Amino acid sequence: MTALGCVVGAGSLITSDGGSSLRVDGGSRFEDIETESMSGGCVKSEMKLNDLLEIGSSSILRCSANGNGGRGGGIYLDLSDDCVNNFLLTALTFEDNVAAEGRDLFISCKKLNETVTKERFGFEYEYENGEE
Repeated sequence: MTALGCVVGAGSLITSDGGSSLRVDGGSRFEDIETESMSGGCVKSEMKLNDLLEIGSSSILRCSANGNGGRGGGIYLDLSDDCVNNFLLTALTFEDNVAAEGRDLFISCKKLNETVTKERFGFEYEYENGEE
């Protein structure tokens, strides 16, 4: 999948909000995607108990969440307590994304330390507070 230069009004280019399974891979490229929404310039997923999300081998470049206090210029994930193991993000390239919080990726989750592991992410990351 390739999406270039899209302006999305109230939502994200790709949105899953419960009861869904989403897989993006195979060299997908998302470039210059802009949303007026607060969350997820390119992908927004609000995951519940049996939802699945896999994004791999993809580039997310110059995407933005421009809403007031925007979160996740590239990807926004809102994980319920019972689905912290239901996602996998691997071989992603982020570049020049824009948001007030979580320039490339923002994860909302009560069990963040258990959720964010190097095994689940196939790329280097750094917590907002500088810890890893």
